[in-house]
Amino acid sequence: MSQLDSQKATAIITGGTSGLGYESAKAVVAKGWQVIVTSRNLESAQKAAEEINNETKTQSVFGMGLELASQASIRSFATELKEKALNLQAIVCNAGIMLSDATQYTDEGIEKTFAVNHLGHFLLTNLLLSSLKGDARIVFVSSGTHIPDHKLARRSGTPAPIYTTAKQLAYPDSSKKGGRAEQSLRYTTSKLCNVLCANEIARRLESYESNNETTFGVYSIDPGLMPDTGLSREYPQVLRSIFSGFFSLLRPFIDGIRTAQQSGQDIARLVTDPELSGIKGTYYDGQHEVLASPVAYELDKAKDLWDTSVELVGLSKGESPIV
Repeated sequence: MSQLDSQKATAIITGGTSGLGYESAKAVVAKGWQVIVTSRNLESAQKAAEEINNETKTQSVFGMGLELASQASIRSFATELKEKALNLQAIVCNAGIMLSDATQYTDEGIEKTFAVNHLGHFLLTNLLLSSLKGDARIVFVSSGTHIPDHKLARRSGTPAPIYTTAKQLAYPDSSKKGGRAEQSLRYTTSKLCNVLCANEIARRLESYESNNETTFGVYSIDPGLMPDTGLSREYPQVLRSIFSGFFSLLRPFIDGIRTAQQSGQDIARLVTDPELSGIKGTYYDGQHEVLASPVAYELDKAKDLWDTSVELVGLSKGESPIV
């Protein structure tokens, strides 16, 4: 097995064993980069890396274990990565879950969708921020479902997000037992949190960057509706089959329904395109810069999310230069 190259430009892609993460890794490797794909299951991550290497005829993809629902796992991963002293230039916060059943909680007692989709990536990015080098990029994979008037999302019955406070998202009312409607709402709200977080990191990096040799680009992106991904894996097989088949048929006729391969190319562009160097706080629908939800630009909500997230993960100033 080949070894990580400490000199080669390196990107981390969370949730890289299938779907968008897998295709993004292939597209980034094609640009001459080295990629670390992560999964909560180490064997799955290593198997995906091997498959991508075979498909791309390279030895530039490596698998590592990372459980975003566990703060201990995230801290262990960050420590291990720092010890490798790599030429880390990009973090793609891609992994995500959409549950369909009863409310689930992490070992820290935090609602699982919020913990995985937002909080885990918040902690990971902050812990690795000082390790990013050169023309660095941070990409948050959000979703158009977070936009209140997103036609495709609303027509498909996906609810618009409701951001109250981050504390309430982390510790929801115990009377809300979950179920498909409630879990869909938690998903879309977590995708709003991705954009709020990206925008707040972008603001905080402005002052940090002026005293640092690293240039930072920070982006969030709607990869589109991808029927061929595994995001709906928590749903019954019959529903998954209907979902995939129906929307795949509509792909040629409706803008916003894309393949994982198409969206993987869009992610790779944010990671590698020199024309996007240093751009912060932009939101993309595929390759097009567009406006996110109006709520994503509300400073009071961004501050609430940031301050609460710092508290929830116990992040110290010594661990992140922008806390």
